Amino acid sequence: MTPKELHLALEKMPARSAQVLGHRLLEGRSRDECAALYSLKLPQWDVLFARAVHDFERALGRTPTDDDADAPRLAEALTLELHLLSQHRDEVKRLMEKAQADYEASPRYTVEVWARRLAIAGIIALTLYFYLK
Repeated sequence: MTPKELHLALEKMPARSAQVLGHRLLEGRSRDECAALYSLKLPQWDVLFARAVHDFERALGRTPTDDDADAPRLAEALTLELHLLSQHRDEVKRLMEKAQADYEASPRYTVEVWARRLAIAGIIALTLYFYLK
């Protein structure tokens, strides 16, 4: 698989699962470091990682076994795609950063930012209205 295909699979995944894989494979953190980052015990981290791997497999178009019993196996022996993700970490991170920069430069991002600002201003105005009333 190419880094582009791996990046597209990460984009299709839920954000939390992509973040979990990112900490472990793209940043190269150990299982212990990742567990400490999430304030989890190692077996709990393994289950979280296994669920992220299942989401990754779904994003690749495969049908994973939704069994948390294979969490220790996945934590120790990575699949081929996960090894490739780890090997191509620099290119995948570059693609992710480029996608983020492209999104932030898009008109859609500008509209979303202004919509949030207007919503916050509306909430503040309503709060003041009801407070002063």
